[in-house]
Amino acid sequence: MITNYETYRSEIETFDIVLFKGTGIVSNVICKITNSDFSHVGLAVRLDAFNQVLVFESTTLSNVKDVKTGTFIKGVQLVPLSGRVGTYDGEIWVQEIVGPRTNWMERKLAELIREYHGVPYEESKFELLAAAVDRYPMFLNEPDCSSLFCSEIGAMVLQGVEMIKKGTSPNEYTPDDFDGKLALTPNYSFGQKVQIR
Repeated sequence: MITNYETYRSEIETFDIVLFKGTGIVSNVICKITNSDFSHVGLAVRLDAFNQVLVFESTTLSNVKDVKTGTFIKGVQLVPLSGRVGTYDGEIWVQEIVGPRTNWMERKLAELIREYHGVPYEESKFELLAAAVDRYPMFLNEPDCSSLFCSEIGAMVLQGVEMIKKGTSPNEYTPDDFDGKLALTPNYSFGQKVQIR
C-alpha cells in the first residue's frame, strides 16, 4: 500500500517502525551485507511537547533540524518525520505495531530520549559488520553505548518499553529485523506496512 504522508499521518503511533531504503552507495552496501530491502530504521514518536510526528533515529544524515537542539546534528536525533519524508533520497515505509501504549511507556521513552539523544553515530565499523553477521559466534558484539547505529537504538527503545523480548543485545539487530521479524512481547503484533511519500 502506498499513501501520501499527510493523509496517513494521523494513523501513525509512537513506537511504529519507520523503514528506509536509500538509493546511495552506502545504503546499497547495507542492504547487500544484511540481505535486506532496508538500509535504515527509526521509530515514530508523538510527544505532548511537540505537536507533530517525529522520528527517533541514529544517522549521519543531517539535513533536517533536530527538534531538541534546533540544529542539524549527526548521531541520535529527533526530527520531524515530515522533514525526513520531504528530503529523503529513497523510499520510506511505516510498519505498524498493534497494541497498547501506556503512560509508563511514554515516560520510559522520554527517559531514553534524554539519555541517548546526541550520542554519536556508531564509530566502530567492526560493530556494524558484526551486527550483520551475527550468525557467527566469533562476531558477537559486546554492548557499547558510546556510539549507536540505527537498529541498535531502535532495539534499545523497544526493549526498554517491553515491546520486544530481551535477551538479544541491541547491537545485534539490523534494519532487516525490523521488517516484521522482531520477537514482540504478548499483547503486541505487527499491523500493516505502508509506504509513504
